[in-house]
Amino acid sequence: MGDLNNTSHFKQKKTGIFFIQWNSPDSKDYQKSALFHCLQQAVEWCRETPIFFIADRNPGVEKPIEFISYSSYASITERFEKIYQHSGGNDPRYNRFCIERWFVIQKIMQERGITQCIHLDSDVMVFSDLEIEFRMEGEERIAACGLDFSSMPGLEMYAGFPFFSFHTCSVPFTALNQFQFFTEKLFCDFKLWEEHIETFSFLSNKEIISGVNDMSLWSDFLKRNPQWNPLNLCLFNGNSTADFNSNASLGFEMDGDFRRYEIINRQPYAFLTSNSEKQRHITIHFQGAAKKLINKFKSPSRYQQYDSHRDII
Repeated sequence: MGDLNNTSHFKQKKTGIFFIQWNSPDSKDYQKSALFHCLQQAVEWCRETPIFFIADRNPGVEKPIEFISYSSYASITERFEKIYQHSGGNDPRYNRFCIERWFVIQKIMQERGITQCIHLDSDVMVFSDLEIEFRMEGEERIAACGLDFSSMPGLEMYAGFPFFSFHTCSVPFTALNQFQFFTEKLFCDFKLWEEHIETFSFLSNKEIISGVNDMSLWSDFLKRNPQWNPLNLCLFNGNSTADFNSNASLGFEMDGDFRRYEIINRQPYAFLTSNSEKQRHITIHFQGAAKKLINKFKSPSRYQQYDSHRDII
């Protein structure tokens, strides 16, 4: 893999936004899909940042988004397949994909001289310029959506460290390099593997995760590499947050099964249950059943009518 910290071939800091999907929709369904609207929203808000969509096939993605074929990186995925050991109840192929996608992104960054990856799941919608929002001057740092076990009833803490979900994150190239090295070592080292399984077994029992997956690996990697000092995007900037999951309250008021949002000057806000203060959401994660809400947010031009007043979604 080469020098874990070698970024000498990068002339300057360059950020890219990456969407990567397990099964892309058929072309006939593309413009009706959550993916289409999330990609268009990213283009609308992040106009100065290159956006990449990586998948098994192109459902109809057009410029300025760059489509990249996942199969072009078969040498990377086949290498990992040889050492991969499955655990947990997830589909083995999908679980392996969720891990190896980070190695593919790392390789694409290396080829294009990109130093910082902003990764978004295909059901994450953007409401701000993320390159500006996530900019951390003077230091390389990982930023992701985290849950602190100390604040979750019934869950013990993982050695005082939050559990991170990387559906919305910002990761330096060097960290991706180190994460790949750590992951490959863990799958080849029985002791490390057993330690990892034991550490996250209580989460499996709570049905938060199942077996070894990319979320458990990232959280373990960050625990063992505290120098990255990860920033929790759910708490990162005063009155702004990157949404963890719009299906869950996590301290916000709900409207039925989903979080209650209000649009103010083209920006979605949710309200804290503790004091009803509003908090701006720079992203919303429409996971699972929440995807049906995307129709209410999907067109940036729709928000123009709200520039001078409020509307409850």
